[in-house]
Amino acid sequence: MKPRLYLHAGMHKTGTSAIQKWAKANREVLENNGLHYPDYSPFAEMKINGHMQFTHSLAGKPSQLTLEECERLVEIWKKKCLEKGCDLFFSAESIFRHLLKSQTMHPRMAYLVKIKEIFSEFDVIPVLVFRRPDSFIESLYKENVSKPADPLPKISEWAKTKFHLKYTENYLRYQEVFGTTIVMIYENLIKTPNFVQSFFEGMGYQILAKFEAEAVRKSLSVPQIILKNYSNRYIHDRTVNKQFVDWLAKNKAQIHHAFGNNYASLWESAQEQRSFMRDFPLQEFYQAVGLTASEEMFPPQRVIDNVKYISSPPEHLKIMVDQLFLDETKPFQEKLEQPIDVL
Repeated sequence: MKPRLYLHAGMHKTGTSAIQKWAKANREVLENNGLHYPDYSPFAEMKINGHMQFTHSLAGKPSQLTLEECERLVEIWKKKCLEKGCDLFFSAESIFRHLLKSQTMHPRMAYLVKIKEIFSEFDVIPVLVFRRPDSFIESLYKENVSKPADPLPKISEWAKTKFHLKYTENYLRYQEVFGTTIVMIYENLIKTPNFVQSFFEGMGYQILAKFEAEAVRKSLSVPQIILKNYSNRYIHDRTVNKQFVDWLAKNKAQIHHAFGNNYASLWESAQEQRSFMRDFPLQEFYQAVGLTASEEMFPPQRVIDNVKYISSPPEHLKIMVDQLFLDETKPFQEKLEQPIDVL
């Protein structure tokens, strides 16, 4: 009988980093409860918490592992699972986005078939966590703005380019390749007292997971993101980006105050936010995962009416940022250390 492999494949922005961090730090707890969270020994050190390097190699991307090493690791992992009487827990949200060129199938489907082939000695069960679409796209938008990148268009336009939002299409690919897929909802997990423990319970494992609820990757607030998006026209390398993000954090209170009594939002209006969810094919997704039309997986959308949404920085903040980057009379780092007045 094949050992099971729980393939935690994302999606992105659903607490994967927190789960991976806990799993790597608590391998013994997992093994005592029948799950093996593997590393890359003897070929490489697993420097990050998830198995992204392994998945990069299968996609032909730069990786610390060769394809041959990945194949040999699978043999090692199977042997350990059989010796310990454990199933395997493998976690990498990069699975959700990787492609593999193919003349006979969609590139995302081809990559999943590659995953199934390399783990052919396991009974693979994908585990997918979905997040309410508007909340997901806001979180992904924040993550991209936080990087050194060109300014993004308004969120409703940017969302149209994101394959992640094709919930039904993505889910059905996993179903077609693997046959059985465990689906969880991010909002249901985070409202429980213990996010990580609830995640493993969703897989059928009663694991006492001592977990401090914390943001593994702390994100900027909405006013900070709005200002960062404007500022990205000037930011083209990681060093400057880090310096500026640190500056945003140090001056968070002043930046928030500068927005006044307006509602800082990534959406231009309550109508735009509500329209995004109204147009999303949720019923199609619910039907695909086996729910009736009356059942809902995601909590209701929260939209604040009767307030003025503001999705661009106040003019005096724009002027301040322009001067910060264009004034060449002082070194950039020195300018960042000066106190600012945006009140």
